Amino acid sequence: MNKPSISVITPSYNMLSYLKRCAASVADQKGTAVEHIIIDNMSNDGTMQWLQKNNKVKKIIEPDIGMYDALNKGIKHSEGNIFCYLNCDEQYLPDTLGKVLKFFNDNKDIDIVYGNALFIDEDNNLIAFRKSIKPRYYYILAHYLYTFTCTLFFRRKIINDGHLFNTNYKTVSDAMFVSNLVKRKYNFGYLNEYISIFTLRKNNLCLSPLAKKEQQQLKLKLPFWIRKLSFILLILRYTENILSGVYKQNIPLEYNIFTNDNLSCRRKMIAMHVSTFSKQH
Repeated sequence: MNKPSISVITPSYNMLSYLKRCAASVADQKGTAVEHIIIDNMSNDGTMQWLQKNNKVKKIIEPDIGMYDALNKGIKHSEGNIFCYLNCDEQYLPDTLGKVLKFFNDNKDIDIVYGNALFIDEDNNLIAFRKSIKPRYYYILAHYLYTFTCTLFFRRKIINDGHLFNTNYKTVSDAMFVSNLVKRKYNFGYLNEYISIFTLRKNNLCLSPLAKKEQQQLKLKLPFWIRKLSFILLILRYTENILSGVYKQNIPLEYNIFTNDNLSCRRKMIAMHVSTFSKQH
């Protein structure tokens, strides 16, 4: 069997309906050798049975101590030259992995690629678009990881250099992971296309009380001057957003996703009204 070009890692626990859509969005990527590694924390909603029958994915079914523990397991089992992670309630848009692979091949000096995401509600309706700016160390430290993880892709050298997720936290280790890579001067490249779908649910982990608590814990560990200047850093980030054009989007906006109604092919959706995002995002 040929070595995969890209390894997609998905942590899973009791989200079978979303996991099926996530897996379908990886399986239909064209022209790219991909392995999809799903790490399931002993789900009791039928996920384990579905995984055992699914020959298109690699699976690790065993207890873990949270999402970041699962991601570390997936990273250690991955074989691709590029790795990424996609949560159950996220999807890749058509040809995402091909575009990412081409970007890496065309830009040998780039270590990490990031792109744009679309946000849908639980009925699959588009509610917002999210264009990205470059991850910056102090922006992330002062507030949160504003680049969505479903749009991030990493060369294998990140693994070879020993970088993994901190399992002491349950919601903010991705921010720690990315900010550490920024601090260590890895090169980030921007793929200015919508490449991923994020489903906004009422119980998204990133919006949970635990996430807010852990974000506050991290802020208390920051140097005093960063905490003191956090508002200025926020203004700088929004200014960069404006200058980069991240709030501009032509409509109508089309996107193709998998829904529970049909997992054999994508459903074409057309949004006539779209906005930038609210809340902390």
